[in-house]
Amino acid sequence: MDEIKEIAMRIKELREVCDYTVDQIAARLGIPKEVYEGYEATGDDIPINVIYQLAKIYNVDLSDILTGVSAKLNTYQVVRKGEGQAADRYPGYAFKDLAYNYANQIMQPFIVTLDPSDEPADLVCHRGEEFNLCLKGKVIVTFADQEILLEAGDSIYFNPIPINVIYQLAKIYNVDLSDILTGVSAKLNTYQVVRKGEGQAADRYPGYAFKDLAYNYANQIMQPFIVTLDPSDEPADLVCHRGEEFNLCLKGKVIVTFADQEILLEAGDSIYFNPNYPHGQKCGGDEPGIFLTVIAE
Repeated sequence: MDEIKEIAMRIKELREVCDYTVDQIAARLGIPKEVYEGYEATGDDIPINVIYQLAKIYNVDLSDILTGVSAKLNTYQVVRKGEGQAADRYPGYAFKDLAYNYANQIMQPFIVTLDPSDEPADLVCHRGEEFNLCLKGKVIVTFADQEILLEAGDSIYFNPIPINVIYQLAKIYNVDLSDILTGVSAKLNTYQVVRKGEGQAADRYPGYAFKDLAYNYANQIMQPFIVTLDPSDEPADLVCHRGEEFNLCLKGKVIVTFADQEILLEAGDSIYFNPNYPHGQKCGGDEPGIFLTVIAE
């Protein structure tokens, strides 16, 4: 494939992952829709100043579009239901990456599918912290020597460190190992299970009904919430904060306002974005909109 056609493919991919329509980009560039469609179709006769303007719109380097070396975003990426990119992480797990085109993520959001099996789970360890929300069916999470059954709507936030470190923590804190493994003692860095509907109400922003899904976990790297938005004709209140944010629409419709964009998410759609830009969410339909948000600050 020649370089011009590769540029055409890159500008189309960037437009789609940023959830712009052809009409919107043509209007931003001040050119007829048909002319822009030609740029995406073949790349023929695309002026360098148009490529430069597109780089500014998508907040990527000009060289990223010209060369494709790192066509990554650091503003936001929308992934529609079922369109995550297959990712090979662990055998037996079907991963779909929901932020595959976002540069240098703090978090790694995936949809994971597990087929029925009589085999025990393969155990792994890794750095950081992990949050799982069961969306459909039943999932057994094995944590050290515990087996925890999650059904749709249940979640777990946990520390994926090796078990020998957990033994050391028990000694440091002068508690029984069972306290750490079962979560009996509040605010220990092991795991917390929250059953469907049992998140703790959290007061973060007016007009948002937050349910904290890791309220008893100490010093979290991430903050997972289920958020319910009632129908409203009022515009979304915009906020800014540090870190990165991931939203997954679970039910109804949610409109995410990001800078000057309004992005409609329906059940299964997601967005990963830089919350240093003004942003907010509002219900996008006649029924409440419910979404998962995970914030890393």
